[in-house]
Amino acid sequence: MGVDVRDFNNPDDQINTFNNATVDVCKVGDQRVMRITAEPGWKWSNDVKPHVGTESCQTKHLGYIAQGTVCVKMDDGTEASYSAGQAYSIDKIVTVLNPEDEAFQYNLTAVWKSSLVTDQGKCFDRLAAEKDISINKINKRVKDKIIEDDLDDDAAQSLKDVAALKIKDEKEEFDKIKSNPEKYHLIISTYKERKSYGQIAWGYYDKDKKKKKGQRHLSITYPNLLIYNEDLEIDTHRTDMMVAKFIKEGYRALGNVFVKLKD
Repeated sequence: MGVDVRDFNNPDDQINTFNNATVDVCKVGDQRVMRITAEPGWKWSNDVKPHVGTESCQTKHLGYIAQGTVCVKMDDGTEASYSAGQAYSIDKIVTVLNPEDEAFQYNLTAVWKSSLVTDQGKCFDRLAAEKDISINKINKRVKDKIIEDDLDDDAAQSLKDVAALKIKDEKEEFDKIKSNPEKYHLIISTYKERKSYGQIAWGYYDKDKKKKKGQRHLSITYPNLLIYNEDLEIDTHRTDMMVAKFIKEGYRALGNVFVKLKD
């Protein structure tokens, strides 16, 4: 077993998707370790919820508070505070998507997510960090490729030479932008590395029997539970729901043929 040490001052990645917080990511062995720096007044429901579409954080947490205090409120109302010098663990067994209202229909889709920073001050402030992160990613890809493909010394060196040229080009671009900021308009985005996430939308009736719609991103860490009642009225405007209603009222005659008696 080898020893792998990483430095948060030179992270492998940095996440700036959410408001009022910066997340530095170091890949240590086969784990991702994060340092979260939140501004005073940061609140999950205000700064993260609009981006992820869930009512609460769906991720398990195991961490240490280096500075300040964090207050946590669980879905069941349990509250706790963690302060500097304390370690904590926040677990979750299952994500209940609609704990209050049964769904009468649902639809699964995939959505693409990427981060975007357009504020020019923030972009130029982050330029050096973005350069360092990019260089770390290039070097890590080379290292992983050499190990995965079991490359010999010549092939490994060839790969390193290509990476060195790429790093040289990026450093030259950084120097060019940094020395003439008035000539450039920047954005910082993970669009080229965007990821696909599962999303579910469902229909339900509120307490006044009015049709409503719910929507959530699906957790990739914990099982997702949607409370669904097929006996509720089905919206037949959607083709798949029309089929479900037809099948419910009729029967399967053969193969993929379903029938029901005419009125």
